[in-house]
Amino acid sequence: MATRHKQQLADYLSRHKNGPIRTSTESSKNSASQPAADKQGNKKTAAAKLSSPVTTPARVRSQMTQGGTRYKTSKSSTHDGNLPDELLLNIFTYLDVVSLLQASQVCRRWRDVSQDNSLWQRMAHKYANRGKTTKDASTVTKAAENSPSFSTQWRDVCIARCAAWRNARALKLVKGSRLNPFTGLPKETERVLKETGITFQLSLVDSYGKEWCTESSKVTRHKSSAAVVWHSLSFLPLPQVRRLRILAVCPLFYNDAGVVVKGSPYQRSLLWETNIRLSEWTTEKHLFTADDQVRLYHLPGDLLLATWKADGEIAFFAAGIHYNQLVQRCVLGNATRCYETPAHKVIPDDIDSTYGLHDYKATVELRSLHQSLWSQQFSALHCPKPSAPCRELVFTLVRHGSIVDHTPLEKQLCLTWRTELFKGSVENMAWLDVTVLDERGEVFLTVSSPVKAHKPFVQGSDFEYEDSDHLCVVYEGDRASVHLQIGKTSPGKAFMRHLELRIKTSAVNEWFGTKYPTPPDAKSSASSAPGSRAP
Repeated sequence: MATRHKQQLADYLSRHKNGPIRTSTESSKNSASQPAADKQGNKKTAAAKLSSPVTTPARVRSQMTQGGTRYKTSKSSTHDGNLPDELLLNIFTYLDVVSLLQASQVCRRWRDVSQDNSLWQRMAHKYANRGKTTKDASTVTKAAENSPSFSTQWRDVCIARCAAWRNARALKLVKGSRLNPFTGLPKETERVLKETGITFQLSLVDSYGKEWCTESSKVTRHKSSAAVVWHSLSFLPLPQVRRLRILAVCPLFYNDAGVVVKGSPYQRSLLWETNIRLSEWTTEKHLFTADDQVRLYHLPGDLLLATWKADGEIAFFAAGIHYNQLVQRCVLGNATRCYETPAHKVIPDDIDSTYGLHDYKATVELRSLHQSLWSQQFSALHCPKPSAPCRELVFTLVRHGSIVDHTPLEKQLCLTWRTELFKGSVENMAWLDVTVLDERGEVFLTVSSPVKAHKPFVQGSDFEYEDSDHLCVVYEGDRASVHLQIGKTSPGKAFMRHLELRIKTSAVNEWFGTKYPTPPDAKSSASSAPGSRAP
């Protein structure tokens, strides 16, 4: 536990204790006040236990043959080695699938017995035959029996078919789900994640390649993304981190009602990774913002890192995982390779002179980790055709001079956080989620990133000064940028004053196959696909 944790916890307990704490002297007095008869009785009982003879089994060495299998008995009947394999196998038949897998990790002998074909054939019929006819089951049985690795084939068949059933169920729910007309995302994404029991894991890899995994502490589902927080008292020391990975954890076994079996083993699917030395990022140069307890850093991949001010160690991580093809990325990837989303097919249009500049739809949400602060959907977005080379195409969503466009924020602009022992709130900070669809309804752009608000500087005739009338929020991405202005009406009250979406001209040319002029030094975004920045 960090030094700050110990000190603050001790101060907290000293301020909130309900009664006097019993000292060791008082405890000894209480123990001394016990009747002497009880103490004498305890002494006699202990003496009787020590003096009683210990019955030990006779040492027997024998070899027996039963059903063509030879085995040896152990010297001690209290050890499992005294049990023949047939009896141990019979005991294993009473175990459920989770207990059987746990038993296989005890020792080599238990592992070999637990992989017996008869055990896993029963498990396959129980967990992996959903929707299969008797003919299908018999076909699989013949294939297993004819396999060279017959002793472990049923275990592999069971696990593979359970994973296939889970994937087919999840993809069917997503495919049959209606799409949100603005986000272009399946409406059932949240339901699929919940019913399949998918969670998220953070992996920290040290310089020796050892992996330190932490399960998600809190997952909050929003309109376009899931806010995931990881906090722990036993994070890997910050200077030792060399790689960060975010993985989806997908359970394997479900009961007849489709509910995840408690303690089920799982498969992992890589969502995002990067090689990084955290000690080089946690400097004043990369400081994003801070409060009185933690410092926050905006890492590559739009991951948020918080470190304690007291000792500089890791407090928590936070990420916004966008829903765009999230179910496919969770169930179709593996632990070392991300799922490759289908490549976008360019459809050229030689008739429309403003092709790629109109009929966009967008969903923008400003939120904290746990609740929405402001959200709105926009349609029929367009921008004029550029007459000269330009780096960005500007789409105005909320107009500064139009009071009709101004909508209030539901909550104060701040990012609240909580760990095992402490909680806090960072003012003028939030999380920005953006989803943009093109004129065909395809997802063109996704954003889920932490952002901070600041007071703009106004250039006067003689000096600069802060304009306290509103706050500015700017997000800069590979393919687009978002510019917001938040106005203030009274203490604790704010409204969306101005909102612009600026898409890079090179991204539009790449997506639609157009040739709008760009400056010679404009960098191409060919390597950036929708949602490639964030997990």
